[in-house]
Amino acid sequence: MSDCAIIAVSEFTQMREDIYKQLAEISVAECGLEHGYARLGGLIVKFKTIEGWRGLGYKSFDAFMEELKDHYSRGRTQLYNYVGVAEKLLPVMTPETLDEIGISKAVELKRAVSSGGQLTEEVIDKARDSKTTIKELRALLQGAYNLPPSERPGNWFDFGGTYLTTDEKKEFGEACKVAMTLLGISKTQPEWAARKAVLLSFAREFYATHAVEVFGPDASQANSALPCCDRDEAGKQ
Repeated sequence: MSDCAIIAVSEFTQMREDIYKQLAEISVAECGLEHGYARLGGLIVKFKTIEGWRGLGYKSFDAFMEELKDHYSRGRTQLYNYVGVAEKLLPVMTPETLDEIGISKAVELKRAVSSGGQLTEEVIDKARDSKTTIKELRALLQGAYNLPPSERPGNWFDFGGTYLTTDEKKEFGEACKVAMTLLGISKTQPEWAARKAVLLSFAREFYATHAVEVFGPDASQANSALPCCDRDEAGKQ
């Protein structure tokens, strides 16, 4: 191996370590799901662009992303959102601004840019405003850039996360596979849609089995199967 190749591999290895470190920091950050992702997205985009994954022996960039998904308990869609947002938005705004906006709103901005829209200062400032909801931003972007309606109905709901042991993770994974098989969920379906279908099936099955024990014979299905969210907020969706 030439000195040049050795240096390249060393640089690739350091870039990968930086990606690992940034992912770990986001995982423990209080607001990690919404903020702190801009630098991570930029690191992964650079790693992808210079094909650092190839220099470190991965069969494909997707194989590297699968490793990140498995080791850091991040969804595939979530990781690719980091990459897509960084590719489309970092050229037109700073990482600090992007972090301030948050990943959920940034995904909406990315959709506008991908459709040929040019983000104005007014739109960026509106996205940065913490009082602006995702629903309001989406409506603004659809009007300003004549975007087609979003294919994702409803409002964003974060299911949250938790720590699992190896056995618990295996148990949960097997339960998901059973649900996906019985529900006929295709592997080509978007991850967010598959996750929604599986978790709703869990909630509905448990509710149908035990609701009467808790609420009595007149148990209502309206919002009752939503123990982890605010009932009033759920009613707005």
